[in-house]
Amino acid sequence: MLKRPNKITDMTVFSYGVAVILAIAAVALYKLLVWNTGQSFPPYLLFIIVTITTGVFFGFGPGVVATLVSAILVYYFIIGSVGLFYIANVSDTVGLFTFIGMGIFISVLAEVYKRTKEELDIRKRTFYRYQNYGRLQKIKGYIGFFLASIILIAAVLVNHQSVLSVAKLNEKDAHTEKVINYLGNLMDSIMMLESKQHLYVITGLKRDIYKSSYIMAQDDLKLLEQLMQDDPDLQLRLFPVVALVNDKFDFSEKAIELRRKKGSPVAEDLIATGRGNQLMANIRKQVFKIENYEQNLKQQYKDEKGYQFKKATSLLFAGDILSILLFISTFIFLRVE
Repeated sequence: MLKRPNKITDMTVFSYGVAVILAIAAVALYKLLVWNTGQSFPPYLLFIIVTITTGVFFGFGPGVVATLVSAILVYYFIIGSVGLFYIANVSDTVGLFTFIGMGIFISVLAEVYKRTKEELDIRKRTFYRYQNYGRLQKIKGYIGFFLASIILIAAVLVNHQSVLSVAKLNEKDAHTEKVINYLGNLMDSIMMLESKQHLYVITGLKRDIYKSSYIMAQDDLKLLEQLMQDDPDLQLRLFPVVALVNDKFDFSEKAIELRRKKGSPVAEDLIATGRGNQLMANIRKQVFKIENYEQNLKQQYKDEKGYQFKKATSLLFAGDILSILLFISTFIFLRVE
C-alpha cells in the first residue's frame, strides 16, 4: 500500500534546498558580474538579499542555513585567499562576522514575523470580516523589512568603499616602500663602486671587480627608473638623483680609463679635484631628502588606513543598529496591530 506524501517534510526539504541553491546562485552571479565587468562589488550585497528572502518566505531554519552557506562561500571564494580559509584584511573579517550575526538575527526576526503573520491571518479569518486587513498588514511588514534591508545594504556598500580605499592605500604604501628600498640598494652599489674605483686607481688590480660593481649599480639605477615610468610625481623627485648618479658613473669611468691608459698619477690627479666626493655628497643629500619624504608618505598612508578602518567599522555598526531597531519596531507594530 502506498504511503501518502508528508507535505510538511517535503516543504521543509524544499525550503532548505532553496536556501542552499540561492546561496550558490548568488556566488555564481557575483563571480559572473566581476568577470564581465572587471569591477569589484560589495561581497555581501547579494547574500544579504538571499538571507532576507529565505528568512521571510521560509522562516528561521532556512534563513540560518542561507546565512551560513553564504558566509562559507564568501569566505572561500571571494574575500579569502584562493582555495584557502584565510583572510588577510581585518575589515573583511569584521564584515564577515557582522554578516553572520545579522543573518541569524534577520532569520530570528523573520520567524517571528512569519508566526505573527500566521496569527494575524487566524485573527483575520476568525474575528474580522473586512477583506483588506491581512493584505494591509503584509504590506506594512514588507515595508519595514525593505527599509531595514536598505539601511543594512547601504552600510555594507560604505564598508566596501572603505575597504577599496584601504586596498589602494596598501598599493601606494608598497610602492613607497619599493622606492625606499631601491634608493638604499642604489646607495650601497654606488659606495661599492667608489671603493672599487679607488682600489683600481691605486693598485691597477681587480678591474673585473670594479666592472661587476659598475654593472650592479647600473642595474639598481634601471630598477629605480622603471619605478618612475608611470609616476610623474616620483619622476620629479628622483630626476636629480638619477642625473647625479649618471654623472658619478661618467666620472668613475673617466678615472678608470685614465688609470688604464696614462697611469695612476694622472687618475689620482682627477680624483684629487674632489669632483667625485662632491658628487657622492650631493647624491647622499638628495637620497636622504627623498627617503624622508617617502617616510612621511608612509606615515600619511598609515594614518589614512586607520581612519578608513574606523570609518568602515563605525558606519557598519551604526547601520546594523538602525536595521535592528527598524526590524524590532516593525514587529512591535505588527504585534500591537
